[in-house]
Amino acid sequence: MVNKREAVTCEQVRNLLDAYSDGEPSAAVRAEIGDHLQRCAECAETAEAHMRVKNLLQRAVQSETTPDALRLKIQNQIRANQQKVNAPFAQRRLAFAAVPVLAVLCVGAWGIYSSLHHQQVSSANHEASSDRALSAQASELFDIGLGDHIHCALKSGFANEHSTFEEMAHQLGADYSNLVPIVKERAGAEYEVVAAHHCAYGEREFVHLILRDGETILSLVITRKDGESFAGRGNTAASLPSGVPLYQGRLRDFEVAGFETDSHLAFIVSNLGAGDNLQVASNLAPSVRDFINNLEA
Repeated sequence: MVNKREAVTCEQVRNLLDAYSDGEPSAAVRAEIGDHLQRCAECAETAEAHMRVKNLLQRAVQSETTPDALRLKIQNQIRANQQKVNAPFAQRRLAFAAVPVLAVLCVGAWGIYSSLHHQQVSSANHEASSDRALSAQASELFDIGLGDHIHCALKSGFANEHSTFEEMAHQLGADYSNLVPIVKERAGAEYEVVAAHHCAYGEREFVHLILRDGETILSLVITRKDGESFAGRGNTAASLPSGVPLYQGRLRDFEVAGFETDSHLAFIVSNLGAGDNLQVASNLAPSVRDFINNLEA
């Protein structure tokens, strides 16, 4: 276990990556690991490789019925590399980096084989997918909110918190503490606001509220504009009756909806389907927009 009275070490972080990515350690331990990953580029690189492997395998399992022999081969390779945790760090990095390559090759080979048996692709599905394609400029903008969601809610484990209102109010400060009951009321009774705080990622500062309903994790991410706007980036907007234009797209297997005020960008990011994510965004956008505008008045 991590000694909470001492700074967490690189060795401890690497040994806890599996548990950390599954949200198993205590909140205090996750916070220590998250802080270490922000400061240590080498451990952050290892953690990202680890998450790429897990995500790749999850997508492969969801999209294809992979033969048992192939799945066993990948699992054995992962175990073999995990057994090298006591090797010098440079060797561990090379071993860890090899796992995504092996997974890509194995799953890619199976995908080619499988595609020979699925030559008929639905034109309707293809058109729906094309309709949801994002321009490079739109992807760059959506990635602002998505990046903070992944870094903070998922990688740093804040989606596993169960903070009290007093704790969230303290983290948000006087200006934003009243946003918590507004979001709780507008998001829907099924959602619990589990964490709310100020955070920083990618040289930007955010106000971040994290909601959860079982396995559904949803973030409201707010950040000040730095010259950006949704308009003119190849997005199509759906206007609410309140007059709030909502922009939506799918990026890196997450649904992202966004809107803006004169001074801020706001994003709703989740693992929901497109329609459900847009519905939550529609519920939240008018009240959140009015809150921000009143704050800036």
